[in-house]
Amino acid sequence: MADSMNFIRSFWAFLGRPSLSLWLIYLLFADILAGSVIMKQHREIFFALETRMLQEWLATYGLKNIQVAWWFFASLFLLFFLALTTLVCTTNKTIAIIRRFYGSGIWGLLLKLSPSIIHIGFVLLLLGQLASHTLGVNSHGNILGIGRQMTVRGSGITVVLKDLKITFFNRNTSFLGMEGNAKTVSGTLLLRDPHGVHEKEISMNHPVMHEGWSFFIEDFSPKSEDVKRPPYINMTVRRDPGISLMIAGAIVFGLGLMLYLISAIQSRIGRGHVSCGVSEKYCDRPQKMNTKQGRTKISQVWMPPVLFILLFAGCSMDFEQFGQFTVKSLHDGRKEITDGIGRKLLLVPRGNKPLKGDEEARTVRVPVEKVVVYSAYNAALIKELGRVNSIAGVISPEERWYIPEIREGIRDGKISYIGEYKSIDYEKLKALKPNVVFTWDEGIIPKLEELSIPCVLTSTRIAKDLASHINFIQFLSAFYGEEEMAKSFVDAQFKEIDEISAGWKEAKSKPKVVWGDIYERKVLVEPGNSWAGQMVEKAGGDYLFHDLEGASCMQVTLEKFFSRTKGADILVTYRGPESGITSKERLRQSSRLLQAVEINPMNEGSIYFTGCRLYQTADVAGIIGELASLLHPGLFPEQKTPEYFFKLQDK
Repeated sequence: MADSMNFIRSFWAFLGRPSLSLWLIYLLFADILAGSVIMKQHREIFFALETRMLQEWLATYGLKNIQVAWWFFASLFLLFFLALTTLVCTTNKTIAIIRRFYGSGIWGLLLKLSPSIIHIGFVLLLLGQLASHTLGVNSHGNILGIGRQMTVRGSGITVVLKDLKITFFNRNTSFLGMEGNAKTVSGTLLLRDPHGVHEKEISMNHPVMHEGWSFFIEDFSPKSEDVKRPPYINMTVRRDPGISLMIAGAIVFGLGLMLYLISAIQSRIGRGHVSCGVSEKYCDRPQKMNTKQGRTKISQVWMPPVLFILLFAGCSMDFEQFGQFTVKSLHDGRKEITDGIGRKLLLVPRGNKPLKGDEEARTVRVPVEKVVVYSAYNAALIKELGRVNSIAGVISPEERWYIPEIREGIRDGKISYIGEYKSIDYEKLKALKPNVVFTWDEGIIPKLEELSIPCVLTSTRIAKDLASHINFIQFLSAFYGEEEMAKSFVDAQFKEIDEISAGWKEAKSKPKVVWGDIYERKVLVEPGNSWAGQMVEKAGGDYLFHDLEGASCMQVTLEKFFSRTKGADILVTYRGPESGITSKERLRQSSRLLQAVEINPMNEGSIYFTGCRLYQTADVAGIIGELASLLHPGLFPEQKTPEYFFKLQDK
């Protein structure tokens, strides 16, 4: 017993050393600095922290990518011990001050306790953050059109979008490139709860707070007045149980800081060092503890493993991640998938009875037998899985398709053309009775939920990188039970890409490439984090916007675009003869910007446009191979008939 008490006293004294706190702070700073670099290189892993609770992220993304996420685990460990040393040091100091200055008056005692009050505020802030990330709710992908309603799970609150107002920039606005684009968005929410109906205004910069719940506009549509379709908002719904602790911590921290400044002024201390005790002897000297205190210290020693168990309790480790898309295995053969905007759906094997609480609109029976597909690339992936016959509906007419099975299917009536995305024939869609709709259009969600048809968003806020673009077939394979086939295909693709990359290593230089579109008063480019930009790098090109990050086809300033494109060797555009651009001269005539500024691709360089086939093939390695033959014709066999890139002639 005596040995145990001596150990506890020694450990307590060790935790109370000011030098230990300083070393923990230094290590934490270095760890976070390393993490900031790693996060920039692996955004697809840490992006999920925006939509998932901490314990779920740690048990899925974190452990699955430990070689990348190690610093995050280390930061939690360091933060825990920093909070523990702060608690120990504060306890020592508080006991010492009370013993020494007891009887000197409340005000004088508070001034002496000011560093301890600051420490307590810091601990409360950490506890608030922990509560927010482990006990909170963070629900994304809640789409609401005017008059539509949704129920907030676990709250008894029903939300209805009463009205929505979107204003747009005028055509003669001074903001170049913003003509006709959305300027502001605001609306009115009706919140129904057991206490009645509450009407509240919501906008991008003004969320709604109600009964501990917060409602934010994450996205909206339309973003241009040229788009004629019913407006909607995409809301994030949150409940943050740690906010009260954080507010209390901030108040206590501020109060302690104010008291400390008053104490410093009164004592005329301007150059002395601040330690965690009245003097270091109070921190370093072991304090006498009774048996109850001893048990408390032992419990603090065991707190890290207990906290670890609590964080990971109930979390499945059978988890696959493909960029921002995930597949997590649950019990009874079920799987939970996360789509491109953070919505969660259940994949339930056919024959299994639905569980209580399963929403029909978010439950997909697998393997799927009948699907509607918006994206031509997704259709190509489904074909690669050998399930092209499952495609029952598309949003492009026969003449736009290059996949023979789909052209023939539309012609024979086996595949229905349900209309352009702005004017979907919902009666025809309903008659198809699809198991799921794969779409990139958020605006269709409210109507499909009304029809009890599950839909999966296959697009993301941030452009898919090359790995995510290729691996997406593995996400789709979960709907068909063709995981092994998908994995074999992906492995073969990456192997071929590696061989292509090795083929241009001996090249003396890398051609400078830009991939984007130039319109009358604005320019769009593919960012460096996009699969298009990364294909250029894999093909041996110097992509001039490699440092740009954002959504696919993002708008950039004219100065940035022309300063970089001025010296480019190759410009890749999406617009070709199908858009009326049959030559460089026609491209110049389509844009006043090109008429005013000279860029090398318009003169000595080359301009290529991409055909529709580029988006109707699963063979990304083949696209990179053709691109490599354009960039380094002497190192790769010349392709006599281009399939994906077509050169614009001068006139």
